[in-house]
Amino acid sequence: MSQEPIEDYIGLTMQEARQLASDRGQVLRITKRNSNIIIVTMELRTNRVNLELEDNLITAASTD
Repeated sequence: MSQEPIEDYIGLTMQEARQLASDRGQVLRITKRNSNIIIVTMELRTNRVNLELEDNLITAASTD
């Protein structure tokens, strides 16, 4: 997995984020969309990036 900063995802569309994740060997998971919190599992994935979206733009990114 690449060690580039996850902040690079902020401001991207989901299509752009998917391409970036593919290039970096990362897996994306949406945890919040348009103020709706999405229930997610708690298993640890070191290559996963959790995303929050508002109107299809990424507003926040975090790792497990």
